[in-house]
Amino acid sequence: AQVEVFIEALREASYLHAKYQDDVASFAALREAVAVSETHLGPAHEETLYTLGLLSNTLKHFGRYPESLAAATTAVERAWQTLGTARPNTVLTGLERWYADALVANGRPADAEAVARQVVVDQRALDHTVTIRVVSAMTTHSLALAGLGRTTEAVALAREVVAQQAALIQTATVDTAHFAYRLAQCLLPTRRLDEIEAELARDEGLWPALGNEATVVRLRRQRLRALLYAWRGDADAAQQLIDAADEPLRAGVPVEWMRLARARVINLRMQRRWAEAIAAAHDAVARCDAPGTLALDRAHARTELGLALLGHGDTAGADAQITLAEQEFDLAEVVVDAVLRSDALLARGRIHLLAGRAGDALPCFERAERGWAEVNPDSVWHAQAQEGLAEARRASADI
Repeated sequence: AQVEVFIEALREASYLHAKYQDDVASFAALREAVAVSETHLGPAHEETLYTLGLLSNTLKHFGRYPESLAAATTAVERAWQTLGTARPNTVLTGLERWYADALVANGRPADAEAVARQVVVDQRALDHTVTIRVVSAMTTHSLALAGLGRTTEAVALAREVVAQQAALIQTATVDTAHFAYRLAQCLLPTRRLDEIEAELARDEGLWPALGNEATVVRLRRQRLRALLYAWRGDADAAQQLIDAADEPLRAGVPVEWMRLARARVINLRMQRRWAEAIAAAHDAVARCDAPGTLALDRAHARTELGLALLGHGDTAGADAQITLAEQEFDLAEVVVDAVLRSDALLARGRIHLLAGRAGDALPCFERAERGWAEVNPDSVWHAQAQEGLAEARRASADI
């Protein structure tokens, strides 16, 4: 009993350190708790497994994604060996949710989706109604769907999460803020800018009352806002956010720093500053050497470089980069018709047209047009896909 009290004290210390953004001390307390639990209670004891799960969740919160997955994998594999396959099981369900979270963060959406879907089923069976545990499982599932490019499903589920949590808890909590941000994440591929901004504003507006917002949380939101401003063509506002976030993210969260580079390229492309966009895109690709970089990140970086080269008139260079981007999208397990691939599809269609291959361009523009028609039919991106499709059809008819 004394051991368990000590372990709980270490977990509480970790929580307090995390709340005040001392990630090193937070990790150290949890790692000590894991070691104590393994020594005195055993590696497969519920206290050990739960503490490993907390360690995974805390590591993920601070952007330490590979370490988070390592801890979650250790915990869930021990649980599978000890608890077997009987479902539902309270301990196993909690660990599998953390495992799915870590899989999403590490760019394995297909694996995460299967696990998260089962966790939702098991948690509903355990709780017999919608609870905050069920809602938390649902939000993990929504992020897995988003990672696969199943955007419409992801957004619908993320909206349900927000509504269910509001019905369960009348006062705002940290979860309320996190769920708003995750809905914004799911919405991001749609580029429905007003809806995304509304969720980011709701997230931001809650923190003064909640207190102690982690710096990484604020900077992630700032990165998304920079993307919104870039897509809107508000170049100065986008540049200010990018410049302000660059150094803190480089020093603190290299993966987010790498993602920030995409906003810089988009901002320059929107202004047709092609030479600067190419330089920034090369930087974005180079930043993908950061630990924890995902295939989807590399796909976006290569796409941005391809688009910048295409705008500058370097069709051959663009072709090479878009080919690499397509390979990365496949590695990222993104479904072939996903709007996540739309920029690469439009670039590929344009490359085919420039080479006189209208027949090859047609399916590229058709796929992009279908994607935008589904998620944002009134957007400039849908219009671009329609224009490309019309051009490809005219060229095909002339052949």
